[in-house]
Amino acid sequence: KGSYESGIMKMLAIGVGKQHGANMCHQLGMDHMPENILAFGRVLIEKCHIPFGIGIIENALHGTYSITAIPAERIEAEEPTLLQTDKSLIPVIPFEKVDVIICEEMGKDLSGTGMDSNVIGRSISLGVSRPFAERIGVFRLTPKSHGNFNGVGLADSISRRLFDEMSFPMTYPNTITACEPFAVKIPPVMDTDLLCLYFCLQTCIHADSLEGIRVVWIKNTLSVHAFYISEALVKEALANPELHVIGQ
Repeated sequence: KGSYESGIMKMLAIGVGKQHGANMCHQLGMDHMPENILAFGRVLIEKCHIPFGIGIIENALHGTYSITAIPAERIEAEEPTLLQTDKSLIPVIPFEKVDVIICEEMGKDLSGTGMDSNVIGRSISLGVSRPFAERIGVFRLTPKSHGNFNGVGLADSISRRLFDEMSFPMTYPNTITACEPFAVKIPPVMDTDLLCLYFCLQTCIHADSLEGIRVVWIKNTLSVHAFYISEALVKEALANPELHVIGQ
């Protein structure tokens, strides 16, 4: 979190710098990542022949919202404005508090940590935030992940299917470069998707016993324009003018 996140400055530090640059930046710690990304980016702009950067912002439907070309000497000044626009468009789970999130799939093509922390409210380095889910279950990896299961440590339960799709050689270089072993700690593995769901429900101990368990079921963290909810969330959903409850 900072004025420079997953944008042009980051791609200078961790993209142009490749594995070596990424490892150097991560070894300095996540606590100082925003200022270090800026410091690395400044050096690359000064020392390398970089004429401009292109900032691409996505909308909440995973489509292109805007494409902006910025001359190298103006990237530092103009990127924070792009970031603020981007943050206003991030799709979120529209409830203050849920008990369980079921994410059908995770993957590197969806987020660097498999599931976008801004959506699930759980971050390896920044802790827990809205919607404060007690349990997260995941069923599979996306094919484009090629077995990279970075971020699976954010889940509380996964299916055997996801476990069988994991590739350690594809994942561990990412883990070592980022200096973040927690991201690949493997949660309890259930034989089926249904048992993965049951595990999350059964181990959720802070749900309101009278209201019922508040469950949100999404395809992935880039597809939250439509999703399933449990009955315990229907009343809140009906009260939200931005949501439409369809069917039972």
